[in-house]
Amino acid sequence: MTERDEVLRYIKERGNWLVIIRPQRFENTRITLQDCFNIVLRSIVSFRPYKYPHYYSYLRDYSKISYGEDYVQCITDVRPYMGAQQPPKSVWRMYQTGQFVHRFSCMEDSWEIITGKNVFSVGNAVYTVTEIYEFASRLVNNKALDNEVTIRTIFLEFYICR
Repeated sequence: MTERDEVLRYIKERGNWLVIIRPQRFENTRITLQDCFNIVLRSIVSFRPYKYPHYYSYLRDYSKISYGEDYVQCITDVRPYMGAQQPPKSVWRMYQTGQFVHRFSCMEDSWEIITGKNVFSVGNAVYTVTEIYEFASRLVNNKALDNEVTIRTIFLEFYICR
């Protein structure tokens, strides 16, 4: 099992988000492989201490970048750095087609460790959705996408959010 498979298995065992942002018109090589990463870097949203999408260049052990045939991928686990015992994890890919796919754990899953309570933060969810749409807008501005974009945001497994 690859590291990506292990991380995705961990994510899917808890409350999690799935985000798919893609251009309406398909082009096989809309952007170069190196531009995939650079465009994500230029489009990162920082409304709060957590960035969207999750990538922390100063934490190389917690944000691992790798390249596939037609995508750049980041596997991120910032919670050990932040001090929680059960880290939310994140896997995103930016494809040369301009499609961006991101699956990440519900942040509140780690709060039970700190607070002893099962919680869901509506405010956190609003921030997350806002960050996703701002990121999509920045992808358009950075020429990764056309003006016609499909954004699919799904909060999965809500009932098991700890």
